[in-house]
Amino acid sequence: MSTGLEQIRAGAEHQSALENLLELYIHDFSELVPLDVGDDGRYGYQSLPLFWSDSSRLPFLARLDGKLIGFVLVTQSSEPSCGG
Repeated sequence: MSTGLEQIRAGAEHQSALENLLELYIHDFSELVPLDVGDDGRYGYQSLPLFWSDSSRLPFLARLDGKLIGFVLVTQSSEPSCGG
């Protein structure tokens, strides 16, 4: 029986899991654009720590049937968007 999709706000205790998922995502994306691995063997994402210190940035993890399947990084803007 499926429990469905669950989206959870990622807290500091989830930072390591989110970092690992993000590394996999960047690795896959590197097939499309040239991205270099750092000296530490990771691609890294310098802005990631801001998602735990800047209230306009929101990190989420996604679970399906209780299993971790992905993430979402949301940046809120105070400027209104214009549709056309």
